[in-house]
Amino acid sequence: MRWYNGRKATLGTELVQLASKYRKELALNPDRWAVFPDWVGEPVVRSRHLSKFPYRIVYYADDKHLNVIAYAHESRIPGYWQSRVSFWDANPVKTITK
Repeated sequence: MRWYNGRKATLGTELVQLASKYRKELALNPDRWAVFPDWVGEPVVRSRHLSKFPYRIVYYADDKHLNVIAYAHESRIPGYWQSRVSFWDANPVKTITK
């Protein structure tokens, strides 16, 4: 956020607000976005691009929760977050209730 605010005073805040808005939308309709490319198995992992920013919200959902795995920078090594899937599945304390 500091990096973005250093570019424009409100840009970091815009990023946080957009991510929050998208998380709420994802919680209401988690199957709307495509399965993450080359993802096989359970849970089904999906992602949503944050418009205007080079990030994706990587997540999976069950009947009660939206589990955000990463806010993945699109220039970072693809799939660096994959090991987190089993962690979040086993520790769903930090999920967003639908």
